[in-house]
Amino acid sequence: MTVISIPSAKRLISSMRDLGYEFSDAVAEIVDNSIQAGANVIQVNLHFDGYDSYLTVLDNGVGMTPAEIREAMRFGSMRDYEQDDLGKFGLGLKTSSLSQCDSLTVSSRNSQKKVQVHSYSWDMDHVNKVDQWEILPVEIDELLNPVVEHLYSTTGTAVTWEKLNRLLNFQDPTGGRAENDIKKLTQDLKVSLGATFHRYLTGEQRSKKVMIFVNGDLVESWDPFCRSEKNTLELESFSIPISMDGKKGTIKFRPFVLPTQSQFSSSSAHLRAGGPEKWNKQQGFYIYRAGRLLQSGGWCGLRTSDEHSKLARVLVEIPAGFDDLFKVNISKMKINFPREIREEAILKLAPIIKKANDLYRAHGETTFSGASVYEADDKNFEQLVSNSLSKLDAEWSLTPGTVKNVLPKLYGQATPSERRYLLRIFKRLAEEKKAGEKPLA
Repeated sequence: MTVISIPSAKRLISSMRDLGYEFSDAVAEIVDNSIQAGANVIQVNLHFDGYDSYLTVLDNGVGMTPAEIREAMRFGSMRDYEQDDLGKFGLGLKTSSLSQCDSLTVSSRNSQKKVQVHSYSWDMDHVNKVDQWEILPVEIDELLNPVVEHLYSTTGTAVTWEKLNRLLNFQDPTGGRAENDIKKLTQDLKVSLGATFHRYLTGEQRSKKVMIFVNGDLVESWDPFCRSEKNTLELESFSIPISMDGKKGTIKFRPFVLPTQSQFSSSSAHLRAGGPEKWNKQQGFYIYRAGRLLQSGGWCGLRTSDEHSKLARVLVEIPAGFDDLFKVNISKMKINFPREIREEAILKLAPIIKKANDLYRAHGETTFSGASVYEADDKNFEQLVSNSLSKLDAEWSLTPGTVKNVLPKLYGQATPSERRYLLRIFKRLAEEKKAGEKPLA
């Protein structure tokens, strides 16, 4: 005789809310669903209004029937996933959303001819009260106006996060600090979505481009490989065969060596190429599944990152149906290379790292922004130091640019402790220039 053991709803859901989602990753999970539903316009709106702040993700996809919404809201939903689907576990919508909010509502319209909007909600206040796996139907007059307006104009789905107390984790969620935090989250979200979905934004992944808006601003794609830069080198691609449970596949690698700063088309292009985590942390593997970026940088334990290999970036395509081999988790935030391919991958990486290393050493950092922007983190710092070093050239009767070229090269070859001393010197030069004093002689 078997006994059905139903887990406590409030205990299990509370545990699954802490899977480690960052805000941008949680939103990306919702965007995954929109793309999977055939949407080509996705609008993300993060609205600050103190305790009544909310986020909506509105798309123009095919929409869902009431039964499909209810199934989508089920933890471990039973929909059939194709091999190249962006989803997998039937958990992402719920776990990502409830990691950020206490109330998740999904509203949808699937008929072009009829304006029929159906909505259901997970509300943690209700779950904690009744300790049951109960979703609540939501009437149309209970929905936010932007959701109603959107679904009256098109088919598609609207995901709404309310009760953002997990996101607005401030003593005073109505204050200026909370509002400023929302503004920063909004800016970071634009950058993150531009990287995660860059192949969809440019039409590289499918024939029709996807447009994503954040608070009305069109998200710009961020190509980690800087393929629009004429000095970017694409090295020879290679593949490594893999197998799992009798299936055979191939993991594909496309290596790139990015230009040094002096070879970039502009200083702003170089700054943007540094990416959200800046140059050193952005080197390494960029791992994709179904065209969606899963991992941005890092070498998956095959080697350590260092200054001299920071120009190396490798596009890696995971074949469909091999998620388990790479241990793709629910949040799609961590990838492990299978043990059986690690040795071959290290061997084939060697000439790529050497090429990046040689290029870095040959050209060095010909201006100061490698140190000032990425490590001193002061937007005015580069210009101040640049002016000071130019003045040294003049006072010492040197060829213009001599000091500006020599000191950054010293910086690039210095040890971490030596760099701290060099930064102190650079800062002192900048401070003296700012104060109008004569620089060091």
